[in-house]
Amino acid sequence: MLVQMRVILEECVQHEDPVIPEIYEELYLAFLEPLRRIKNVKYPANLFQSSDSVYEDDGFEDDDALYDM
Repeated sequence: MLVQMRVILEECVQHEDPVIPEIYEELYLAFLEPLRRIKNVKYPANLFQSSDSVYEDDGFEDDDALYDM
């Protein structure tokens, strides 16, 4: 769970759309920084969310529908 949470947060704070990192840094950087400092958790060398993600078929749209409001 810790690894997956860090993967998600790392991807979001490094997102190509500049709005996404700003939002995630404001809301979740307080969680990401401690996750980066946890010892004895073996993270893969390259953190990424695989294409067969647990969220793949979650029924939610992955596009930025909020921007259309």
